[in-house]
Amino acid sequence: KLADRLWSTLENSKETNKIYVINVLRTIFEVWDWLCADRSLHGLVVDIETGNVVGWLLEKLTISLSEFRKEKGATNYLSDALYDKRKIKKTEQSHKYSIMKLLPLSIPLQRIITVFVKLNEPELNEALERNNFGHVFGEQLQLQYDFLKLAMDFETERLGLLDVYVEQNENRLSTLEYLLKSKSSVLKTQFLKSRFVERLAAEYIKDSREFSVRFNKIDLKFLAYRQSYPIRNEAISIMSELLRSKETAYELYTELIQRLCRHQVIAHESAIIQSYSSAPELKLQTALVFFSAVLQAGDDIDRALKDEGVTESVNELLRARPRLKNEFPVLAKYFSLRCCLHRACALLIKGCLLYTSPSPRDLSTSRMPSSACKKKKKKK
Repeated sequence: KLADRLWSTLENSKETNKIYVINVLRTIFEVWDWLCADRSLHGLVVDIETGNVVGWLLEKLTISLSEFRKEKGATNYLSDALYDKRKIKKTEQSHKYSIMKLLPLSIPLQRIITVFVKLNEPELNEALERNNFGHVFGEQLQLQYDFLKLAMDFETERLGLLDVYVEQNENRLSTLEYLLKSKSSVLKTQFLKSRFVERLAAEYIKDSREFSVRFNKIDLKFLAYRQSYPIRNEAISIMSELLRSKETAYELYTELIQRLCRHQVIAHESAIIQSYSSAPELKLQTALVFFSAVLQAGDDIDRALKDEGVTESVNELLRARPRLKNEFPVLAKYFSLRCCLHRACALLIKGCLLYTSPSPRDLSTSRMPSSACKKKKKKK
């Protein structure tokens, strides 16, 4: 109730008061996060009409994530935040150099929701289902990646994004992992209905934007992400998680396989491997990470790998750059064996054709087994 009253005052508060209210709200959410993390105190949270609490938390989390698309003067943060493309471009331009004051609130809110999904209890799963959590989570992921794109395009990562990125990254991947392991099939169906898997294959895996923070003073925990493709790397991690979930989330698994083929993602990554002499080293490595993850799909995606000549391309790259064999030993062993298998099959087929081909000396006969020749004479 206290958090709800404070939140309702945010819109009309003065700038100094707004910062104070946001700090108090963050403290409340941090306490709530601590209560949720401690299983012995979990009942304090669950006993309060669970559905309403979960719905309220999800709504406030979406508001804090969609602030960069809030129209000036509008009272509803959620209006057209994801789907109205005409409004999106205009509002993003208006927030080009704005500091997202509500963004820090997303961290404790995400952690609370992650704990709810992780606990995988019937009461909580039912509450999450009632609030359409799977679908909402898919939309929240899209909002976060769209904000990442915007910040990197305008080179405004320092205006708040760097302070929250590492924790947001961890929370996103953890929540997805627990969602895929959840006993609730309804949550997975809801997630499937969001457009996230579609955009994962069509956009996020191919996204090669980089953070422009090379010469800036940054937090130590951010160093690992400084020279990387944040969206692409995370998308490949999510793809890997979905491919591992064949047993627990088969519909999501098959949807991903279909989207990868439809959007020619295998062909895109294969083209990067083939152009290894001119492609950036970072892009090459992420392409190899992609194929390492794709191997988990086994026979379900084997045809696509064969059609795009991935085996030959990867082997050629590994021969040209032997040090990569040490970095990707599983990949090197797999494609080396595939190459040997292809050669053996080709030799076997060639041998069979020679065995049954007509004799160069006598065109009227063929090299068939003696038993087959006898049957032929009897028919005559």
